[in-house]
Amino acid sequence: MVILFMQLAHNVLIWAREGLAPPEPSLHTDGIVRLIREGWAIAGRIKVTEQGVLRVRLRQAHPRARDVCKGCLPLLANSHIGIGVGCSSPAAVLGQILAAGWMFSATC
Repeated sequence: MVILFMQLAHNVLIWAREGLAPPEPSLHTDGIVRLIREGWAIAGRIKVTEQGVLRVRLRQAHPRARDVCKGCLPLLANSHIGIGVGCSSPAAVLGQILAAGWMFSATC
């Protein structure tokens, strides 16, 4: 049973890498371990409402945030989910929390 879960996890990672690769070719050359360590470990924020996930903001300071954002844009193009790279300074994040609305950049 464990082997089946390992195969499923491996296949999901490969499918995700193939889906992200056309818009951002640098992600295609990464191996599984590097994809997990650098691609899926980016800090960020997810805004969720009653309708579900509204937007994803990746941490700007992460070196691969823009690559992953570019790779995800075509995958999320037909959905209502926005993705972008946000600010990373604590003062700026606090300012956005205290503001009436969230500032969000839809471009990578």
